[in-house]
Amino acid sequence: MRHIVLALLWVLLGAVATPAWAAPDAKARAVRVQRFVDIATKQFKEGDFESALIALRDAEPLAEGLPALGVIRYNIARVFEEMGKADAAIQAYQDYLQTPDSGPRRAKAREALKRLDGQRSGSLEIDCGGVKGTVIVEGFPEGDCPWTWSGVKPGTYPVRVLAEGHLPARREVAVQPGQTTRVMLTLRPRVAAPKQAQGPGAWPWVAAGVGFAAIGTGVAFHLQALETKDDVEALPPGADRDSKQDSFEGQRLVAYVGYGVGLAGLGVATWLLLREEDGGATARVVPTGNGVLVRF
Repeated sequence: MRHIVLALLWVLLGAVATPAWAAPDAKARAVRVQRFVDIATKQFKEGDFESALIALRDAEPLAEGLPALGVIRYNIARVFEEMGKADAAIQAYQDYLQTPDSGPRRAKAREALKRLDGQRSGSLEIDCGGVKGTVIVEGFPEGDCPWTWSGVKPGTYPVRVLAEGHLPARREVAVQPGQTTRVMLTLRPRVAAPKQAQGPGAWPWVAAGVGFAAIGTGVAFHLQALETKDDVEALPPGADRDSKQDSFEGQRLVAYVGYGVGLAGLGVATWLLLREEDGGATARVVPTGNGVLVRF
């Protein structure tokens, strides 16, 4: 009903001002512009933004060349902003700033543009939990973590973080208009693959072979020493007996050395085999002129 009354009112206004349309002049146009502005002001205060916008749009072409044009365009932008139409409001404020005008409205229009632009875009903040890394967001320059960027268009963005000694972190992040999206990415340390313990290889068997060979040598010289001892006991005192005695003592010494080297070799072989089963360190067995040398 209200719209019908307004339409009839505008028809009457048009009929009364018909001579002004036929021969427009600044004064007559200013009067008509003021009438539309008064209607728009009343509707704006009542919250009827659609009707206020219609009245201002009707006044805009009449105000061309008049001081009131700046006021009308500024208020068109305000109406769009109250209606929640950010894009239309931004365009209207930009049109107003192209129009000559004085007073505080220009500063208010710039503030409104900044505010509306913030509502159309969002902000994105990336935190890596104290880890120093490089943040890579598609469409934006790389940067160190923590990473912050404002004026981000709404949408979904793939985010990657690379840090030395850590596994890469990836996530899809949704940015909403007028909001700050904060993301915490946890980077897990890169764990090196455990090294497989290397067994002693053939060294246990080398040590065992040396041990058995040395024991065998000891047994052989032990038997010879027993025979020589019998010969010594059978001979009367003299040079022959002394010679046999020296041979007996030499054979017995070689036998004891063989037993000692053999037991050492078998002990080393056993230790190497046990260490291999436990996954421990290895040892090196180095044969020497007097036996074997074990190096750990």
